[in-house]
Amino acid sequence: MDYQPPVTGGIADRFVEHLKKEVVLWRGKGIVDDQTAQRILGLYGEGYEQQQKMHRQARLTQMIVTLGAILIGAGMILFVSANWQTIPTGIKLLIIFASIAAAYGSGMWLNSMGYTRTGTALLFLGVLLYGAGIALIAQIYNIRAGSGTLFLLWGIGALATGAALRAQLFLAFASILFGVWSLLIRSGSSRWFSIFDFGEPLPGYHWPYLLALIILIGLAYWWRQEIVLAVNVLGFGSWMMFALWRWNIQPVHAIVFYLIFGVFLMLLAALHIYILKFPRPFGLVYSMLGAACILVTNYILSFNSVLNGLMFTKASYPKTSYWIVFGILLLLSM
Repeated sequence: MDYQPPVTGGIADRFVEHLKKEVVLWRGKGIVDDQTAQRILGLYGEGYEQQQKMHRQARLTQMIVTLGAILIGAGMILFVSANWQTIPTGIKLLIIFASIAAAYGSGMWLNSMGYTRTGTALLFLGVLLYGAGIALIAQIYNIRAGSGTLFLLWGIGALATGAALRAQLFLAFASILFGVWSLLIRSGSSRWFSIFDFGEPLPGYHWPYLLALIILIGLAYWWRQEIVLAVNVLGFGSWMMFALWRWNIQPVHAIVFYLIFGVFLMLLAALHIYILKFPRPFGLVYSMLGAACILVTNYILSFNSVLNGLMFTKASYPKTSYWIVFGILLLLSM
């Protein structure tokens, strides 16, 4: 008599449904007997459904608590800034350091007690207050730092916290801060912050950002954190925009470069999934970003006006470094 898997409480999970079909196949081939089949499916019954439900609720709780921490931090910053001019300097410093210490201390204590989600949210609040504290201290003492220094120091603090906790949230946030730091240094847009001095010339490459990028990507691979990897691959793409501009290229060269870069990312995705056997999210990072590069560049080139304009525009000859990088990408993508 053929084995019929029992109904497991109306579970809609596709994995469980697929497992039911596989168990029938295994039973037909004599790989498992009726008792073993019952035990396998028993692992994914009502208890499994409840576990999955609790997991989804936990993720929602994490999002709500993190959002609450962000709102509390924003509220504290707005409250202090509204009364900032009337507060003595000593009280200002006490407020800054006490709020950071309270957020970090309570977050670490809650983590040690097992309340990891609430503790992580409070630690993230501490990182936000740390960044606000840097700006406020610079304002108190009229410190004139270099362009984007606020985000550099803020990113170092977030990176240290993320490395200590091995937390993806903090490392991804540090990646964003380092990206903003590099963007402000190379674009001159850091004039938004009046407490800093912006008289220095704008570099085209900003190599220090690549050092931060290498460290964060290394941590992403070491701890298998695909979100950190995705943020830094995007950061590298934006860094390349400025490098292409520094190489004196025309739009047609940039479009072709990102087209080849997208193909290269797709090949990296295949390498991670089928050869290196990394977790699938790592391959998805490269495949999705690569597909985005290919689709966007092809969409731009689909307009006849754009294509004709690029073909008949007199282009200046790019620097040799552009052709070297382009050639390497082309060879790796073939």
